[in-house]
Amino acid sequence: MSKRKVSVEDKIYAVNLYLDGKESQRRIADMFDVSLASVQQWIRNYESMGANTFTLKGNKKYSKELKQQAVLDYLAGYGSQYNSFTTHSYQIIPPIVVMSLLMLSFNLLADGLREALDPKMKSM
Repeated sequence: MSKRKVSVEDKIYAVNLYLDGKESQRRIADMFDVSLASVQQWIRNYESMGANTFTLKGNKKYSKELKQQAVLDYLAGYGSQYNSFTTHSYQIIPPIVVMSLLMLSFNLLADGLREALDPKMKSM
């Protein structure tokens, strides 16, 4: 695909086509002669920052409330690995038990096969 400069109006139109369910991402990429990744980025930007995301130059402007909420979430531990483990630890226990039992059964099977097939073990 060639790199094509797409106007702000076209990007907004393209995103609205997708969000309204009128076109697929692939079809929009073909319509504007851009990559699928570009269309997906337009959609993510539009959903997070609104229509003015395409007109902003330089650094993004975040509201004071959004910044404060991000800091409070960070301090509260939301999104951290520790928080994920403490809130979802019940999901990790069953796989650990299954893997432990599987390893134990393979060890017992290997010991049994060795005793049955190794001639040096039979003489002891």
